[in-house]
Amino acid sequence: MPVDIYPAEQPATLTVYCRDIITVEDARYILDQCRAAVRSHPIHFLIDCTEMRNLAPGVLNVLTSYGEFLRHPNTGILACVTQSALLRFSMEVLFGHSAFRFFEDRETADQFLADAGN
Repeated sequence: MPVDIYPAEQPATLTVYCRDIITVEDARYILDQCRAAVRSHPIHFLIDCTEMRNLAPGVLNVLTSYGEFLRHPNTGILACVTQSALLRFSMEVLFGHSAFRFFEDRETADQFLADAGN
């Protein structure tokens, strides 16, 4: 599976590491794990897409069908690390500018989440 989900170095942050091609099944797995996390406590997300090559057809439709995850009261900051202008634009169009914070590199995203936790 081209997805790893694990606790980040920052407290109350879950890392979602995506690589290669993300399929519809991968997207459902990611979103199910994220929904389970927000049901138990407030949490931020570090979504690292630096090694992701592409999204398979239908993935963006799956993402929009899980929109309640973004509106859940325990969903904190979604820090997305990507250098793909297309991915960034797609996410902004689907979910609005306020849903995600975008970063060019993982270190900057980590620091942002660390500062937000203080």
